[in-house]
Amino acid sequence: MMRLELCCWLTQLVLVHAGSGHTLARIDRSHSGASSQYENSIVLTTIQYPTPSVKRLAALPNWQLIVVGDVKTPPDWSLHGAEFLSHDTQSRLGYEILKDNLTPDNSYARKNVGYLWAIAHGAKLIYETDDDNLLTTTDIAVLPSPGTHAVYQTTNATVNVYSHFRQANLWPRGFPLEDIVKPSPQSFVRDIARPLIQQSLADVDPDVDAIHRLTQPLGITFDSAAFSVLLPGGSFCPFNSQNTLFLEEALWGMLIPVSTAFRVCDIWRGYWSQRLLWDIGGLLSFGAPTVEQHRNAHNILLDFIDEADLYGKAGKLVKFLAAWDSKTHSLGQRMIELADAMVTAEFWGQRDSSLMKAWVADLTAAGYHFPPLLAPGADSQLKVMEDSVGNVPHAHHYPVSWHRYPDIILVVMFNKAYSGYKSTASLLHNMYMPVFGHVVFTGQHVPDGLQKDIAWVPCTNASGGQLMHKCLGHVMEMYPMTDATPAGGYLMIGDDTIFDNCAMQGMNRSKIWYQHAHHHLATIRQYKDLQREAAAGHWHWNTSFNGGKALGLELHDAVVSLNGLSRTAAEKQGVLAGNANNDFAAYYGGGYTDFFYVPSRYASQFIYLAYHFFEHPVHHEAAIPFILRILATGLDEFERFHAPIPHLWLHLQQKGLQVADEPASVMLDGGRLMNNSVFVHPVKLSDANVREHFVQWWLHASCKA
Repeated sequence: MMRLELCCWLTQLVLVHAGSGHTLARIDRSHSGASSQYENSIVLTTIQYPTPSVKRLAALPNWQLIVVGDVKTPPDWSLHGAEFLSHDTQSRLGYEILKDNLTPDNSYARKNVGYLWAIAHGAKLIYETDDDNLLTTTDIAVLPSPGTHAVYQTTNATVNVYSHFRQANLWPRGFPLEDIVKPSPQSFVRDIARPLIQQSLADVDPDVDAIHRLTQPLGITFDSAAFSVLLPGGSFCPFNSQNTLFLEEALWGMLIPVSTAFRVCDIWRGYWSQRLLWDIGGLLSFGAPTVEQHRNAHNILLDFIDEADLYGKAGKLVKFLAAWDSKTHSLGQRMIELADAMVTAEFWGQRDSSLMKAWVADLTAAGYHFPPLLAPGADSQLKVMEDSVGNVPHAHHYPVSWHRYPDIILVVMFNKAYSGYKSTASLLHNMYMPVFGHVVFTGQHVPDGLQKDIAWVPCTNASGGQLMHKCLGHVMEMYPMTDATPAGGYLMIGDDTIFDNCAMQGMNRSKIWYQHAHHHLATIRQYKDLQREAAAGHWHWNTSFNGGKALGLELHDAVVSLNGLSRTAAEKQGVLAGNANNDFAAYYGGGYTDFFYVPSRYASQFIYLAYHFFEHPVHHEAAIPFILRILATGLDEFERFHAPIPHLWLHLQQKGLQVADEPASVMLDGGRLMNNSVFVHPVKLSDANVREHFVQWWLHASCKA
């Protein structure tokens, strides 16, 4: 530490302010004082000896840990890989924010000294955290800015982002209590944006308020597979100082206020910086958890008292900031102006107005370049990037505008292995992950070398004809739906099925989706009628081995044995055995099963019935319609939707067309499908021409009205 301190002090230029008698230690960021060692900096404050969390941060390659001490910090604090700023060292820095006791001792705002130190030494990224947040990744990820990102499609003043990460019953500390019951938006646009402040979540003991801690259990896990989301200008969500990354253009926004309560300071800082972020075309992002918080000891009742302003004033602050405007022509001036306005509105005290002026002066003296404001009339962050769109990195693929279904688990079925099916799985994973809560693949053969973030549930000991219902049962067991998603369910498709994402918006997720439920199969028919239809060739596979067996003894035996269950056994399994009587009156008849949806409340019954029909065995195009009808007590439990083309090959064959030759005739502009279908099948993505057209079709889908 002594060698680093000496090296840095040799590069300082001491400026004497006329008549002040004070000195200001300055490093010129454009010359030798700015060190690449500090380009990626981590800042925290502590009063403890190095914790496991701090030791892990100090060991990160390509990052410099800066630890800010306080009067209670052990004077012999030391850690290899960390730059320690002792309380005594800070007193010699000459920072304006340290004068006149603007930054008091025993204060979380001591972090401000570390921020300034890093900025003065050339930091371009600053990651802030606390000594009780254990990093669970091998590095600190950075979203590209500018880059192509998912931005909420909403005009809501507040957005509870925890819902996106599958914790809809939680809310971040500082979220307006009056907005908790409001539904969070689930639609996004694919846009070029600048996430200048990037908040990642924390598992185990995340940043929730004392109301939650006093009334609900912890041990919380967010969805680690969820994609990062950005809030549009005009929408707020509180963010904290525990797992947050600031890019160079947002380093001005790191100042922790000193006149608020401890449990309020970083939240008020976050609201203040969000509002000013819009003025430079920047946005706030939220990402999946990258730390586990093993919280230092707290008195929750005292936290509750300390958080009083969060409960009583957060909603008022949101309204105040949304209405605030400025005509000043520099960001530094606006920072001071907004700080003063928050004093007048009694959100913080006069001391923070003085602190803000000192902060702006210190940033200027350190050589920090404040980013320019958006030009008058520029109402979008895109205005400042129009000339560089061609060079924007596409970190992820998102449709232009789509609707998200976080309470649906998409299950993609591979009936068999074929050349290139691993790449097909990877493609579908990348395309569908932004839309659904989870994407799970299933089938007999798990591809070798499958990328690690793809979920695959093996389903063995079954021929292709019996796989679908058995595999879905496996997935339901492996991925049970939680109480947090009572309206959710499982959408199963074949690997060669494509669907219109936007058309699903109006479909009722508490009902069963099956295309034939309100079509010609809605008429109850007898078993002998099914045999006659099979003989007439109404099922294209009726002459095959599986098709014949499906309409033969296996189906008959399966239903008879199911009907043979005692009433007690049937009730135990949750199966309405009475729906499957001996004359097969409940049976709808076979049909295509390449797109169907089962609400989560039916999962346990579906699992039992799937295994029952598998044991006989019954082909899935006979078994699944039968199972769905057994689950439902009437037609009103089925969702009506449009699927006029149940089998695409047969449809195109009649027109003399093939999908590979005419993919544009199937996949239409805006994400629509031919004949306004919700889905079409089969579309073989192993064909290069079809695959390329599908990617462009999906990425340019738009759910905008």
